[in-house]
Amino acid sequence: TSRVFFSAGDAFKIFYETPGLVDQRMDFGGFMHAIPQVGLLFGKDAKEAAEMFASAVGRMDTDQETVRRVKLRIKQAAANAGTSGWREFFHECDTDQSGYMDIDEFFDMCWHKLHMDDRKSHLQLLFERLDEDDSGELSIDEMIAFIES
Repeated sequence: TSRVFFSAGDAFKIFYETPGLVDQRMDFGGFMHAIPQVGLLFGKDAKEAAEMFASAVGRMDTDQETVRRVKLRIKQAAANAGTSGWREFFHECDTDQSGYMDIDEFFDMCWHKLHMDDRKSHLQLLFERLDEDDSGELSIDEMIAFIES
């Protein structure tokens, strides 16, 4: 039977049933054994589970590249804005002048001001990563912390 969720109990069970577990540590072989076990919980065979894992790792790499590009483009846009830099750029992107950038304003900034061609799903993941307080909006402080990190 396939599931939609994966619980901490499931993770605990798989972890402690993994062959080669030493001092509550899993080696690479054990990790590779655990991937299909997780897949089985979701109704996937070993091949499908491995493909899903590889895809997730690929997205992580893509996300890191997207993060790097966004930082560089925002820094460049802020430098072009002059002495008021980041704050001015942020306020230009905050089209409703709420003091926060929502997801639509973020997409607009990325696509129209930074001329990025990333997929919406990549940009949404990035937005969620930047939204440290999970408010659904980015404050200027969250943006500046991201750019300066």
